[in-house]
Amino acid sequence: MCRNFSIIISLAIILFFSGCKEDINSLSGKKADKFIFEQIAKDLGDSAKVTNFFDEVYRIENSNRFEELPSFKLLKGSYLYHQKKIDSSFSVLSSIVGNNETKFNDEFLARWYFRMANVYREMQNRDSAIHAYKKSAQYFSKTEYDFDRALVLNSIGFMFWEVSRFDSALSYFYKSLLLKENHDDIDSYATTLNNIGTVYYHYALYDKALEYFVKSIEIQKEVKDNDGAALILTNIGLVYNETNQLEKALEYFDESLTYADKEPTSTTYGYIYSNIGSTYLKMNLDSADVYFNKAMYNYEKGNSVGGILISLKGLGETYYKKNDLDNSRNYFLQMLDYSEKHDNLIRAAEAKYHLGLISLKESNFKQAELLFLESISLSKNMNKLTLLRDNYKSLGELYDSRNMARESLNAFKEYLNYHERITDTDMERRLSRLKEEFDTQNIRAELVLQKFENDRQKFLIYGFSTIIAFLVSFTFVLYRTNKRKKEINKELENQNKVIEEQKDELEKINNELKISNNAKEKLFSIIAHDLKNPFFTLMGYISLLKDGQIDEVDRNQCIEDLDRTTHNTYLLLENLLNLSQSRTQKIQFAPSHFNIKLLLLNLKHSFSSQLKSKTLTLNLDIKVESIFADESLLEIVLRNLITNAIKFSNSKGQIIISTYDHNDEHIIVIKDNGVGMDEETRNNLFTVEFISSRAGTAGEKGTGLGLALCKEFIDIHGGTISVNSTIEKGSEFVIQLPNKKKFQKTSSF
Repeated sequence: MCRNFSIIISLAIILFFSGCKEDINSLSGKKADKFIFEQIAKDLGDSAKVTNFFDEVYRIENSNRFEELPSFKLLKGSYLYHQKKIDSSFSVLSSIVGNNETKFNDEFLARWYFRMANVYREMQNRDSAIHAYKKSAQYFSKTEYDFDRALVLNSIGFMFWEVSRFDSALSYFYKSLLLKENHDDIDSYATTLNNIGTVYYHYALYDKALEYFVKSIEIQKEVKDNDGAALILTNIGLVYNETNQLEKALEYFDESLTYADKEPTSTTYGYIYSNIGSTYLKMNLDSADVYFNKAMYNYEKGNSVGGILISLKGLGETYYKKNDLDNSRNYFLQMLDYSEKHDNLIRAAEAKYHLGLISLKESNFKQAELLFLESISLSKNMNKLTLLRDNYKSLGELYDSRNMARESLNAFKEYLNYHERITDTDMERRLSRLKEEFDTQNIRAELVLQKFENDRQKFLIYGFSTIIAFLVSFTFVLYRTNKRKKEINKELENQNKVIEEQKDELEKINNELKISNNAKEKLFSIIAHDLKNPFFTLMGYISLLKDGQIDEVDRNQCIEDLDRTTHNTYLLLENLLNLSQSRTQKIQFAPSHFNIKLLLLNLKHSFSSQLKSKTLTLNLDIKVESIFADESLLEIVLRNLITNAIKFSNSKGQIIISTYDHNDEHIIVIKDNGVGMDEETRNNLFTVEFISSRAGTAGEKGTGLGLALCKEFIDIHGGTISVNSTIEKGSEFVIQLPNKKKFQKTSSF
């Protein structure tokens, strides 16, 4: 009994010095744990006593002396997690909520899911961890704790980054960064900047990567985060290494070591040494060997999976360049085995590529080809451009050495495609010119003010020296001067207004430029890739037909491929032209009443060959035949949506197009029972800035431009377009157009 009483007294002391128990959970997760555990340790001593403390709390549960027992369970589970007792932590945490979340408030559930996610992560249950992180972010979004939500989003991004799902990682990093912008924890802000830079580095967008690294290092130096500064300086060195500015890269690596020495950690040293080794791979192989072994020692000491993989890769490359193929193969086989065990797809792809190089050097062509193709498959899933470029180059050389002309040509075309995508440069911007004009206006205003001040001083000196003799004249001149001063001040005030207006205009133009440039970069990427590649295909097939060295079956296949390629290329070109006209406001919009049934019957007929090739049925359910819209624009929208439905429908599937009126609106629904799409794809479906292309069920290629174009043309009508979709159950696109009466009330045309 006395022991229970002492425990209660200790608990009361802890809660008092914690600022009341309802404030405990208002602290950020990690800070809350640290604060609470320090207080408990101070009053109760070692970890065994702390565990006994929580056990005593449970024993007196029925006394109703503790109204918020789940909060204590959450603390105990967190404490066990920090003590690396993962199974015990999971047992405690999983017993809190169960299947009844309605008993708890949003903040408690957000913190509980966050701690569960951390435990799942330690248990190597990645899917459950990501799910729990997402639930935590969802509940935090209902509270005022935006920074805690930002930390959770950053954790989700990092988990996607660990398995090379860079698109998803980048999306979550940007969401986290947006929430952190208005928070005073700039160290955390710098961490997310670095994470974004790392994703761009893996995409081979080195200028974008450097931009984010530089922003991050400025903050890290300001807050004196030595370990963070060492990491980011190394990342900057990596950019210079990849662009073959080797001496510059070594300078940054040396600087990063000076920061690492201030707060020594094994993984930081391993990271720096491995990248120094990568640079010496291009300069001095013996030095590379030394630094990769240093990296391996530090990474193994820090138990870093990623670091060990990097070191194995570096040692394998070093021995390959030394022409010691047996040792090189041994390191890359270790790397492949280790990466597959830890689900690191990007390192597995790299290992297969280098094992392919070794097989190629040993003239084991069949094995080399298999390894290159496996590496390409993994690289495409991760959009790893540099690895795709290198694989296709090596594959082209392999086919060339075996006199396989057609295969070699196709491989080298792919190599050139990825090479050009990596080396593309940014478009010229207007911002620098506008900034110069703004600075010039400031300088002019300062010159006018300075001229006035100089004139006034000269006048005062002259006036005081002749004040007695020229008193009357002085008074008159002073009057004129003051009048002139008012005029100048008024002129300066007007110029300041002009400057402020120009400043606001600059900010507006800057924002428009960012949006426009992002869209342009995406469009030019499409033109450079998706519009150019079909012409390579066309030239290749035409060359084969021209030579006449293929049999009848291959010739018919070539003709079918030519027909499909020209059709898809024409559709892409048509969408690009329509999108360009829409953006430059050259689209002629002329709505009128017309027969939608007749239009749909014509479209059905025009798609008959595509429907037949995939054994699809297209049914019409026309309840309203006459609608009010621009027929030519609506035809483009419907053509794109039907193309999309065919593309993502499985063989023997069904497409239904229905029309009806509802609340002064014409409704058009295009529904399929195809593959469907996930939530992230739906959210970004209609924007040019987030264009992405998925292959169809029969391998059809596209660009994603068509849906963005549909959105713009429906907006011109003053209508809306939305999508309902479920994975493996199909998609339903719904168009809502105002009838003539409603259109005339709301339209600005």
